[in-house]
Amino acid sequence: MALALVLTFISVSCQRELPMSCPPEYQKPLRFTLDRPETVIWHEQNNVKTVNSCEPGDSVTVFLPTVYTGAYIYKATYQWVLEARQNSEVVERRTIVDENPCKQNSLPPKWTFVAPDSVGEYIVYFRATYNYSASTPNGALYGSYPISSGTQGYEDKSSVYGRITVQ
Repeated sequence: MALALVLTFISVSCQRELPMSCPPEYQKPLRFTLDRPETVIWHEQNNVKTVNSCEPGDSVTVFLPTVYTGAYIYKATYQWVLEARQNSEVVERRTIVDENPCKQNSLPPKWTFVAPDSVGEYIVYFRATYNYSASTPNGALYGSYPISSGTQGYEDKSSVYGRITVQ
């Protein structure tokens, strides 16, 4: 009996816990800055001077503040859409693939674009998909942020967005 308890203890104590993937955690809304994009990094993201407006032709970096970097993600695909608020016309779309998105110096997700020539209010929408190198606690190898948007999943505009005025 004692030998069985010892063997059970040894076999349980020697089992390794498998790694688990976790998605990043973000803090909405998107933020805009006229600072150089390389200054928008994880450890300094709260110190970035943000703006609500810019001038036509300005180089604008939009980013999504990151609270937690995530774990065991080998690829993230970020989708950005710049849209004119007055007529919902898409001005620009950009897809950015990050091959190692959990590195703190590659976060937060960001995109630099040139402000449109037309004065007005613009909205930037954000979505992300993740490929995990280990399963999540629920067994998934893929993930997305936001998990869904609107009533039709990803058919509607993303619920992650920010507004900037070109003046």
